Amino acid sequence: MKIKKYDPLTDEEYMSVEMKEHFYDMLNEKLDFESHQVKELNEIALQANKEADIYDQAGIENDRALAVVKRDRHNESILECKKSLVLLDKNDYGYCECGEEVGIKRLIFNPSLKKCFDCASLD
Repeated sequence: MKIKKYDPLTDEEYMSVEMKEHFYDMLNEKLDFESHQVKELNEIALQANKEADIYDQAGIENDRALAVVKRDRHNESILECKKSLVLLDKNDYGYCECGEEVGIKRLIFNPSLKKCFDCASLD
């Protein structure tokens, strides 16, 4: 599933129905992608050392350790997508904790962002 490019109208209301539908689709696509990545990385992380020599074992262990780190990052992204979907359902999506809009361009870049530019730059 490929999300079509969304170009909000200049006079379109922030978080209109069309906008929410677009971000709902984006978040679900990202969630599917991240879940697929976690599945693949789990296979690498659980890979057995099948009678490999010492050098091959070191490479396999390195690959497994890297897979675990990457898997954890993808799991964090899955959690953020799920939180964003909850916010969409509550009509709170797209707004920072300070009450300002997160911004369409920022959300198109990363649909699970939760802070406006000013608040994000304070972190």
